[in-house]
Amino acid sequence: MYIRIHDFFKSKDSKGNYIKEDSTTDEFLGAISKLRELEKTNLTNLAVINLKQMQYGRCIDFCEKAITLEGDAYTPCLIKAYFLMGKALIDHTEYSKAETCLEKLV
Repeated sequence: MYIRIHDFFKSKDSKGNYIKEDSTTDEFLGAISKLRELEKTNLTNLAVINLKQMQYGRCIDFCEKAITLEGDAYTPCLIKAYFLMGKALIDHTEYSKAETCLEKLV
């Protein structure tokens, strides 16, 4: 894959329509799904960092982004995001919001 990307940018048609060409391949679709999974994991890890630094607003923002990316699937990433968001809301003294957030884990 790296060689194809390198060759493409070395060619004279680097402003061509390569997205339409590659978006249908299984390799491209598999790479995109892996990137989406990494994005969700990275968002929850950033939430942990901000929670430890007592930056509760940023922690909540990262958790909300991870939850919206995850959708309705009940995955470990979603559970982690809801837990961290609830903990940040408790530390931020927003108890009613924290209660509704943590109830989603039960």
